Amino acid sequence: MIVLVLFAGVQLNAQNKKVIISKTAPDPAYSLIDKAEKIAVTDPARAIDYIQEALTLNLKDGDKRLEGLCYKLLGEINTNQGIFSKGQENFLKALEIFKNLKESSLVNETLTSLSFSYEKSNNTKEAIEINNQLIKDAISTSNKREQVRWRNKNGDLYLLLGNYQQALAEYTAVLAIEERDKNKDGIIEANNRIGKVYLEQEKTNKAIKHYEKLEEIAKESKDEKTKADIYNNISRAYSKQNRIDDALKAKQKSLEVNIKLDDKDALAKEYVDVGNLYLEQKSSANAMSFIEKGIQLSEESGDLMKKADGLKALSKAYIESGNFKKAMALYEEYITLKDSILSKREHEINNLLYGKDDLISRQKKLEMLEKDMALNQKTIDLLRKDKKIREAGLKRQQLIIYGLMSGLLLVFGSTWLIFASSRKRRISNQKLALKSLSSQMNPHFIFNALNSVNSFIAKNDEKSANKYLSDFSKLMRAVMENSQYDFVPIATEIRILELYLQLEHSRFPEKFDYKFEIDESINRELEMPPMLIQPYIENAVWHGLRYKEKKGFLKVSISQVQSGIEVVIEDNGIGRKKSIEFKTQNQKESSSLGMKNIESRLGIINELYKTRMKVVIEDLDEFNQSGTKVIITIGTK
Repeated sequence: MIVLVLFAGVQLNAQNKKVIISKTAPDPAYSLIDKAEKIAVTDPARAIDYIQEALTLNLKDGDKRLEGLCYKLLGEINTNQGIFSKGQENFLKALEIFKNLKESSLVNETLTSLSFSYEKSNNTKEAIEINNQLIKDAISTSNKREQVRWRNKNGDLYLLLGNYQQALAEYTAVLAIEERDKNKDGIIEANNRIGKVYLEQEKTNKAIKHYEKLEEIAKESKDEKTKADIYNNISRAYSKQNRIDDALKAKQKSLEVNIKLDDKDALAKEYVDVGNLYLEQKSSANAMSFIEKGIQLSEESGDLMKKADGLKALSKAYIESGNFKKAMALYEEYITLKDSILSKREHEINNLLYGKDDLISRQKKLEMLEKDMALNQKTIDLLRKDKKIREAGLKRQQLIIYGLMSGLLLVFGSTWLIFASSRKRRISNQKLALKSLSSQMNPHFIFNALNSVNSFIAKNDEKSANKYLSDFSKLMRAVMENSQYDFVPIATEIRILELYLQLEHSRFPEKFDYKFEIDESINRELEMPPMLIQPYIENAVWHGLRYKEKKGFLKVSISQVQSGIEVVIEDNGIGRKKSIEFKTQNQKESSSLGMKNIESRLGIINELYKTRMKVVIEDLDEFNQSGTKVIITIGTK
């Protein structure tokens, strides 16, 4: 049996959880739930088996409180394993039971867990609605600490949605509570959050004035973590105004606090941040010293993402110092590590799929047990009615009718359940497969780009190498950030394509010119899958225009059509047939795999989101089979 702990970072907070399991006397069913709760994180499959046993024992007693506790614990197991929709379904069942029983403390705990599940599954609006219920409950009981907790949580969620006005309203309400209570640390924390809203709104002057006042108050605070956070935000504000000296001073204060706290995770990032600020000052020697410390700490903690960020920053520092060979080696190490992280993530997804199947199959047994519980209740109701039927002389006939109806209902319910469960699992698997496909970056582009940097270095063209590597870093950062989403705004994708085209043209200026046309009437808030267009542009350059004897031309146009967005990529290159002749067997397989990945992504997205996306590839000159035209239609989501 495989025990999954992949979602350990998503676990419901066991420390804050009130355990209300035991009855007045030892009870086998309650004991089983107690056992299940203890191993819910480490052995979820076995915990579900315990819950099933408890519900089976409860068939006779019909203890609704125990049934509610079972659903609540199932919801927590589902959420910890990333099966969010099932977790939310179980929390809602538990919530209905606890409300009927008027178990207010259990209602509160279940709402808390449901909010957490909605937040982790990116159902932000639903999470806010649950938090609003918890705020109302806290107001009715005059529980100010709970009001602060959930208003802060809502403020964070509104900030995530970009709803700055609502975020500011929540944080301001918290500040008012803390000021009435004269809670100094609470006042500092509320002001810190308000400053973050100003930063996100790009109101840097307002943010700096706010933080300069807050800094004086923070010096008296006993909360060192909040102090470090404040100094970090002050540094961010100064950086946005290009006041690098002031930003560096604030960042160093944050670093000093974290050294005092011996927070190695925070320090790994802090050292790299300080190094990047020294790079802004063109002080590569100081930058290297700090960045190397950050890399060392990230290696000790095993944080590969922080190490990758450090390697990239260190590569830039060596470029500034003129050591291009070392910079190249570090950047290749960074790319290799990023590739390793993506592979590891894909492996985890595959393990998660396998483990989810095991948990889902066990939950099917539970769902059948739910049917038995429902049927058991129906049987009790029938027996009660039987007395009246017997008195009326219709006992036998009515029992047969009820029995047949119950049997038909059970068969129909079981069939529907199996179908619905199968469909949900297929959708879940498709979403995970989509994430896996989206995270795969074409390695040819990365290493071809590095070779271009190498060629600039070989020509002693320091300026071109520096600029190219800087632009390439921006492109990689944007690509990596967008790879976690199924859809991104079309404006974001356009920026990436513009940067990509500039880079390709700087590598092959003698091979082609290009034109990038964008219809001004396009609704730039429309969403599309990330990295859908780029591979076709790369194909046009690398397999069409690069082999052309004369200088070629590439045209990319994006326009609004009735069915959504239409992207047309035209090149007057050598065409598909001749391109295949130039390729090695390995290149053919790699190119084919890349196109299949895009086809797979489109197929899954069209099925999951009911979109209408398609790709048509044509030869521009059919007689000579030269030049290629790719038409990508992106139907609205």
